[in-house]
Amino acid sequence: MSKRRHTPPYETSPASGEEREYSTYFEPWTLRCAASFLAGLIGFQDRGGLRVRSFEVLPNEDTITAVIEYYGNNERPNAVVGYTFLISHLRRMIGNKDDPAAAAFAYLHDMAVQPTIPGDKAPIDGIHWITFPHHS
Repeated sequence: MSKRRHTPPYETSPASGEEREYSTYFEPWTLRCAASFLAGLIGFQDRGGLRVRSFEVLPNEDTITAVIEYYGNNERPNAVVGYTFLISHLRRMIGNKDDPAAAAFAYLHDMAVQPTIPGDKAPIDGIHWITFPHHS
């Protein structure tokens, strides 16, 4: 027998302070932002020259992560770059617009071309990590 609560989702909200059925709550804004990132990355991958290795949405850690392999015209990747997007910073950056797609599109172009990787940062397990937006 299921131990899930049978309360319809519209009768409770995470803001009400009630205990939720699951510990992870995917806020609609976060999901829309992640969907925009993923849609853009799919378009870039279809165009060629890069491949999406992984994509994760981690709302409990305030991050969306994407690991991209940049190939150019080679058979092996020239670089592997991991991007960490701070969800709260993306949302604050957009301000009053509250447009999750605009938050994603602000950085998609940067991901379309192979980034300049700083020489002073060593890769972690072969992945160069970049965090956006930059901490201010």
